[in-house]
Amino acid sequence: MFAQALPPPPSAGSFESSAPPAAATDGVLFVARFGLEERRRFERACRRAGHRAIVVGAASVCRELLESDGIAPACVFVDPELGGARELVAWIRGAPRWCALSVIALVPHPAEGAYVHAHALGVDDVTLRSDLGTITRRLGALDGRPARPSAPTRGRAFVAHPDGERRRVVGRVLHQAGFEVAFASDAADLLRGVEACADTALVAIAEELARPGSALVGEVRGVAGKADLPVVILDIESGTEHAGGTLGRLGVVADAAAPDNLLFVVNELGAHASAEQRASQRLLYSTLCAFRRAHEVSPEFGLTYNISRDGIYVRTIDPPAIGTSVWLELRPPGTTAIVHLRAQVVWTRRAADRGHATVPSGFAVQVIEAECPPADLERYRAAYHAFREEPRPYVVEPTAEAPSTRPSSPSGLPRILVADDDERTLGVYRRLLAGRYEIVTASDGVDAIAKFSRGRFDVVLTDIGMPGANGLEVLRRVHDLRPAVPVIMATGAPTIDSAIEAVEHGAFRYLTKPFDAETLERTLERAVQIGRLARLKQDALHLHSDSLGRPTAAEEREAFERAIDGVYVVYQPIVSLRDRNVFGYEALVRSTEPTLPHPGALFAAAERLGELDTLGRAIRACAIAPFADRADRLLLNLHPRDLLDDELFDTTSPLADIAHRVTLEITERASLEGIPNSVRRIADLRAMGFTIAVDDIGAGYAGLTSFAQLEPDVAKLDMSLVRDIHRVPTKQRLVRSFAEVCDDLGIVLVCEGVETEEERDCLVELGCDVLQGYLFARPDRALIVPEL
Repeated sequence: MFAQALPPPPSAGSFESSAPPAAATDGVLFVARFGLEERRRFERACRRAGHRAIVVGAASVCRELLESDGIAPACVFVDPELGGARELVAWIRGAPRWCALSVIALVPHPAEGAYVHAHALGVDDVTLRSDLGTITRRLGALDGRPARPSAPTRGRAFVAHPDGERRRVVGRVLHQAGFEVAFASDAADLLRGVEACADTALVAIAEELARPGSALVGEVRGVAGKADLPVVILDIESGTEHAGGTLGRLGVVADAAAPDNLLFVVNELGAHASAEQRASQRLLYSTLCAFRRAHEVSPEFGLTYNISRDGIYVRTIDPPAIGTSVWLELRPPGTTAIVHLRAQVVWTRRAADRGHATVPSGFAVQVIEAECPPADLERYRAAYHAFREEPRPYVVEPTAEAPSTRPSSPSGLPRILVADDDERTLGVYRRLLAGRYEIVTASDGVDAIAKFSRGRFDVVLTDIGMPGANGLEVLRRVHDLRPAVPVIMATGAPTIDSAIEAVEHGAFRYLTKPFDAETLERTLERAVQIGRLARLKQDALHLHSDSLGRPTAAEEREAFERAIDGVYVVYQPIVSLRDRNVFGYEALVRSTEPTLPHPGALFAAAERLGELDTLGRAIRACAIAPFADRADRLLLNLHPRDLLDDELFDTTSPLADIAHRVTLEITERASLEGIPNSVRRIADLRAMGFTIAVDDIGAGYAGLTSFAQLEPDVAKLDMSLVRDIHRVPTKQRLVRSFAEVCDDLGIVLVCEGVETEEERDCLVELGCDVLQGYLFARPDRALIVPEL
């Protein structure tokens, strides 16, 4: 029968009277295994924040403590890899007394996978195990007692689920978000409850109760008398935190996802249709985000929660203050390159703020366009635009069977291709996975690629060191043929180079042999889920692209042709203060076509249409027009694919005629590896008279990698090191070192993003006198000569 709605939380008085003595509330629980010295460090960190540390080595012991009346911790730190961690966090989130207790995961390294996995457990924040300073700040952000849910303010929410434990957990999440919650175990209970309620505001239904072909969603809306009643489907199949999306007033979220994903879908359904910040794409995309305040050097880390064209929300329980200027470093959706953006904090939600429980703790920023590296801003917006255009609906109505979502094997079991040149290892895999997976084996890389090209597989598990074709070649070939298939790399001889290459080419996981059966089983299970979700996403794209207004191929081609006709170039001067003249002009592409409003969108369309050569040639032809009769230097950005265009190497072209006055900037710094013989091609350009520049030095490891690979004639220092340099001694030391190295190597160092006289004067004092930025001139169609 229909359960009673959850009661409102107790009043402040009753809460205080039922709490343990004040001394017991000062504790901080650590659920992890520490060495003696590490434990002492954590205890000292807690004392500095005014708390006592309570360390337990097992999740079961933590639960026993919380179930007793002797402890009311301010928060819980938990090792997400500890046995029982997932069950412990789920229990905390479902317990009436502890559902709002702050839980923070401790991870060993700032790796995206570690942060995503930790948040999938349902934690509020993640911090590095070695970063005691951040841990102390996190403790300082708490107010010394567990947070309580706010009183219901958003109407009645119904949760229909056959699993009583899941009903309870989902109900607590919605109750914390401000709903009065009631439960149903089946469709009949749900319909009776909604019909008897006059203020139904939301319904959450387990996917097995509303499978394709079911009319339950329509029936619920009918008995509620609301055709647009928000309905959330709890997708039991995928089990991954990234599952979800919305279409109209219908949403979907993975049943086992982190609580904030459910909150996000609910908020998305309740948001105004024109709200810019309501991008549900976050449910299929989250990434590690490093952030630091403008005058700090050491970064902190959080996970993106929501993104938009000009805004980003980052999860952390200790956000910067509103109005703070921050630098962000993150990977845009659908890319491997890292971008750096300057932004301002516009609102926050702290752990102790009980008035905004509809979003997790964190901070929202507004991107400061004028202070971002132009290439990074364009790359970010292009990636966001492409990501937003992909539909993510949950299909309730019956549809034609989609081949890509059928089981890959006749048995209905997930089908795994296992490649290893050791027959004993293959035998171990067969024994471990028998009965749960259909196994196809290959004894070398060539055999694996051949079998993959002929069959359908859910996951590929490959050794790295194999004859014929190694595992990295298998990885590249698999992703060329079917990018949605996850590839797990295994090796008994791990190296940093192979790990980096595996990650850069999209490996799902990098396992070091020997590994235990539990690790293998957990990795395969998650890989199968992720692969199926990716195929469902592809099906949704095909099924709904027309209804959601995505341009057809013909329409996109027409828009691209109009954009090519409307291509023009603006120029920003680079000045030499030592010579008191203009060193050169950087050319920046623009177009008058409104449907391709920025360079990122223009290049993305060209790539989809196979017209990168056309675009590159149009830009080069347009850019050189003012330079035929001038002695000025032109700095021209190249897309990596331009290196494959024979016209670029034509010694009779107009660009080649002025090669001695042209510096080619190599952009898309993480993509040169996909260009065959890139080093030789760049050498050929040098032989024609061109000089080479590398962009974004100092923005991260990728820029430094390009610096070493290309041996440039010009190096452009990223604006993240230039901004406020006169106030930050560490930046000054770094820039002085760059200037000295470039001077020794005969490389011209250009400092981008100079906006104030203080920055200019400091750079000159450090030995940098070739500068670019708004202080001197903004980009313009004319070749402006600024006053120096």
